[in-house]
Amino acid sequence: MREITHGSLFTGIGGIDLGFEWAGIETKWQVEIDDYCQKLLSIRFPHTKKFTDVRKVGSHNLEKVDIISGGFPCPAFSQAGKRGGFEQDDLFYEMIRVCDERKPKAIVFENVEGFKKWTKTLRQEIENIGYEWGDAIFDARDFGIPQARRRYFAVCIQRGVLFGSQYLRRIQRKKDSSIYGLQPNNKNTERRWTPTVKTKEEWRTIFADSRRIRKNNGISSRLDRHRKFGLGNAVVPHIPYIIGKRLKEICLDNQPEKH
Repeated sequence: MREITHGSLFTGIGGIDLGFEWAGIETKWQVEIDDYCQKLLSIRFPHTKKFTDVRKVGSHNLEKVDIISGGFPCPAFSQAGKRGGFEQDDLFYEMIRVCDERKPKAIVFENVEGFKKWTKTLRQEIENIGYEWGDAIFDARDFGIPQARRRYFAVCIQRGVLFGSQYLRRIQRKKDSSIYGLQPNNKNTERRWTPTVKTKEEWRTIFADSRRIRKNNGISSRLDRHRKFGLGNAVVPHIPYIIGKRLKEICLDNQPEKH
């Protein structure tokens, strides 16, 4: 079987990359500027080529890959940020530039749920560089993860690669919306997670027992701000794993055999 390759922008601690690795996709390069995240990536992905500044990468130094992913910084779109949108964040356009220069078969965008408000701009930019576009909100609970974490994902396929294919389906604007047939609760995922602890009193009992959880106001005493930053912005790898499996099928269906 031919190798399907991936390049990662705004890698963070590598949640998307790990999910793609589970799906059998090799990450060839990563672009991440944060020092702490770089240290983690050097341990977890020691053989992957590393870059720091997205503004300094492109066709001159990035290997061509089948898939490019990126979770560009979210403060411009997050409820916790200023919500200034694209006027506040030019890094989104740097990702568009890199994708236009390297022309992968597929692009995966990830961001906070609030990004949905700005998808008109995303769609316009993606179509301008020759890609079909589909998006959905995925909740980590639908993938068996004990966390209410809703994130925006867009999967963009190079125009002409999938036109008429079984994978290019109308995006269902429903609670269980899909991206090219991807369903949050399909047969590849576990049943939706529901909490076993339901009351505030139960949670207080758990957090009050220092023998069970080392904590400081509910946060582990050993979880410093760098780790909290890395984890807080991380992507649950179970979601890109499902997306990666589908994209791998798509890329293999549209890639000639090497002789």
